[in-house]
Amino acid sequence: MATPDQERIWFAREVFQLFVKCFTNLKLYPHDHVHCREALEAWSGRLRSFVQLHDVLRIGITQDTLLVLDEPVYEEDNRSENLAFRLYVDGLREISIQRGVTRDEADRLAYVFYQVVVDP
Repeated sequence: MATPDQERIWFAREVFQLFVKCFTNLKLYPHDHVHCREALEAWSGRLRSFVQLHDVLRIGITQDTLLVLDEPVYEEDNRSENLAFRLYVDGLREISIQRGVTRDEADRLAYVFYQVVVDP
């Protein structure tokens, strides 16, 4: 049986898998395209579910990965598309997302993450 920490890590990985899908769609389609809207909705819903359940999503940032509870939840081999690397070189070491984040705020965060990667 999984421990609560393992479940939190798996849930966080799922959140970032949805971000990767969102990022890919934002790269491929106009941002008002149905695929982008659906990907943003999935990301936003899952992120908000995470913080509703766990109160906060605290993300550690290293040069290569995003971490939750010191476990990798996001990795990208291609440095030019690695969100963790882009955030790290900009000086960020941790991001916290609190319970109560709105859908609009979650969508804007996805756009910020997208911009960080595509516009270094």
